[in-house]
Amino acid sequence: MEDKTKIDLTAAEMSSLWTQYINDTVSICVLSYFLNKTEDNRVKEIVEFALNASRKNISLGQEIFDGEGFPYPVGFTAKDVNVHSPKALF
Repeated sequence: MEDKTKIDLTAAEMSSLWTQYINDTVSICVLSYFLNKTEDNRVKEIVEFALNASRKNISLGQEIFDGEGFPYPVGFTAKDVNVHSPKALF
């Protein structure tokens, strides 16, 4: 007998999750750079909070993708950012 309690995600829902996953991976790259460059401890706290939020979102997204049998998007990785490069503007 087929389990009717599990409803598959729609294409629009999967598209939204996929986009959010990509956004969170790029956020991790940008925030990692900021965290490495900032000298203000108050700013560091905010950046660390945002970085942790993006990491949690990635983890949750992976759980959803696993549950739906979908592959993870590649997204952005540590290979896409050099946190040791010099400050860009300031």
